[in-house]
Amino acid sequence: MRTTLMLCILSACASAGPSPELVTARHAYALATAPGTPASQPHLFRAQQELNAAEEEHYQDPQSTEERHLAYLATRDAQIAMERGKVQAAVDQSLLVNRQYTAMLEEKSKKASSRTNVCEQRVCEPGKNGP
Repeated sequence: MRTTLMLCILSACASAGPSPELVTARHAYALATAPGTPASQPHLFRAQQELNAAEEEHYQDPQSTEERHLAYLATRDAQIAMERGKVQAAVDQSLLVNRQYTAMLEEKSKKASSRTNVCEQRVCEPGKNGP
């Protein structure tokens, strides 16, 4: 009976689940890599490396301080990747809107210039207003 109890305790310790930090890191990385999510690739790559290291550490030494630390870093880099991706998407959108606005102004300028040329031709036609 005592041996059975010891085996149960040892098997429970050996199959320790991931730390809360590792669970959070997995979730953050999944969000950062979801389709349609803008993300900074360098930070996403670093988050992937850190998450892989945290997973390996969990395999070697579940719930260790190193597992928690690596998972924390992976979470932060995944979050930074998403935020930098949002910033880049906003910058890209701003540049697009600026180009569209500039094109619209140039078109209006051309139309105004064309109207001015037509008016000048009418005013300056020989025999109408000139000598």
